[in-house]
Amino acid sequence: KIKGEPLNDRGLELVALGTVADAVPLTNENRRIVSLGLKAIENSDMVGVKALLEAAGCLGKPVTSMVVGFMLAPRINAAGRLSSATLGVDLLTAVDSTKADAIALELNGINEERKKLKDDMQLEAEEQLKGVDVDNTRVLVVAGENWHHGVIGLTAAGLDSKYYKPTIVISLKNGIGKGSARSIEGFNLYEALENCKDVLVQFGGHEGAAGLTIKEENIPEFRRLMEIEAKRQMTAEQYIPFYELDQEISPLDVTMEMVDELALLEPCGMKNDSPLFGCKGVRTAYASYMGIDNRHMRFSITDGTRYVKAVAFNMNEDLDKMNSQPQDLVYELGINEWEGNRNLQCIIRSLDTPLDDERPISVDREFLKELYLFLKQCHDEEKPVLKDPAWLAMRMRMDGRQSEAKAAEYGLKIFQELGLIRVDDAGVCHLVEGTGKMNLQDSETFCRLNG
Repeated sequence: KIKGEPLNDRGLELVALGTVADAVPLTNENRRIVSLGLKAIENSDMVGVKALLEAAGCLGKPVTSMVVGFMLAPRINAAGRLSSATLGVDLLTAVDSTKADAIALELNGINEERKKLKDDMQLEAEEQLKGVDVDNTRVLVVAGENWHHGVIGLTAAGLDSKYYKPTIVISLKNGIGKGSARSIEGFNLYEALENCKDVLVQFGGHEGAAGLTIKEENIPEFRRLMEIEAKRQMTAEQYIPFYELDQEISPLDVTMEMVDELALLEPCGMKNDSPLFGCKGVRTAYASYMGIDNRHMRFSITDGTRYVKAVAFNMNEDLDKMNSQPQDLVYELGINEWEGNRNLQCIIRSLDTPLDDERPISVDREFLKELYLFLKQCHDEEKPVLKDPAWLAMRMRMDGRQSEAKAAEYGLKIFQELGLIRVDDAGVCHLVEGTGKMNLQDSETFCRLNG
C-alpha cells in the first residue's frame, strides 16, 4: 500500500498463491500480503480461482496457507511438471466459467498422475535402498532409467523426509543422469556439490536443494565423494531429527477454542512455522493404513473414554504396535470439517514407540484368569471384543480389572494357541465353547514368558 492511497487489492489471490507455492518466507510484508490474499481467495470472483477451489474440494471452506500449499498449488504446479505450465495460466486468466471448470478438472487429472508417478518412483527407490546399509549411509543416492524429470525432486523430498538424510534422485537416459537433491539441517548441498564438481557435468542450487547432471559411469565415485563430504560437514547427532516444541500437551486436553485461537497465527509456512506440540506415552488405537500402497496412517489417540483422530502422512508403522503400545508424538493441531461438522484432528510430524520401561510384564495364571473372565462376561452379554490390546486393556481397567496393553496382547495370543478363542475377519474375538480345562504349559508363549 502506498501512503495516502487506497489499497489496490486486485489480484491478491494470485499473489498469495504464488508466494505460498514458491515457499517464500511468510514473514514481514509477505505474511501480510498472504493474509489478505487468503481472504481474497475465499471470496474471489475470479472464475479460475473458484474452479480451482471446487476441483480441490475446498469451495466454501476456510482457506489457509496449508490449503494453498497442499491442495491448490500442487494442482497448478502439476501442469508444469508433466504437461504445459500454460494450463495454469489459462485457468487463472479464464473469464468463462465453463472453460475454467474444464481446465480445473484437467489439472486434477494431471495432479493424480503426478502423485502416482511420484509414489511409483519412490517405491522403486526404496527397493534399491533395501540393498544398502541405510543406517550407516550418510547421503542417499538412487538412480533409475527414464524416471520422469518432473517428479524426481518430489521423490527426493519424500525420501529425505522418510529417512532424514540428504537425498539425491537421478533419472538416467542414454548414459546421462539428471538429478535433483534435497538436504537436511546442517548439510550444505551446494558446498558438497562444489567439492564433487570433477565428477559432475554441471550443477546448481543452494544449500537446501540442488539440481545436477552426471555421467552414469561416475555415479559410484559421486556416492563415495558425497559420503566424505557428509562425514566432514556433519556429526552423527545431526542425523537425529530435532523438533522444537511450543508446548508439551496431550491432544486429549486440547479444546476447539484453543485451536480457533491458534488460527489467529495464520498464515503459517516457510520461516513462520505452525505451532508444534508433543506428548509422551499416549495410547493409540484403531490404527489403519490409507492412500496408495498404504503409505499413510490414520489412528485415534485415546484414554478409553475420549478420542482424538490423527493422520500421519508418509508413515506406515506396524499396526499391532500402534494398537498395543504407547507412543511419543510430535504433532500440529488442525480441524477436520466434514458435512458441516468440525472436529479436532492431529497432523503427526513424528511418532516413536518409547523404549520399554523397567516394569516387568506379568502374564501369570491370575492375570489370564481375569482376562478370561472378562472375555466370558462380554460373551454372555453379547458384547463384541476387538482384538485390539490397547482397547481391551482399557475396557478391563474400566471394569475394575488391572491390565496393560502388552499383557492383554500376550494373553490373547496364549488363548489362541490353546484354542480358547478364535478371531474372525473383522478382528472380533469369540470364545470357543466346549474346550474343557486347558494346560497353560501347552502354550509356547506362556512358557516363554514364565521361564
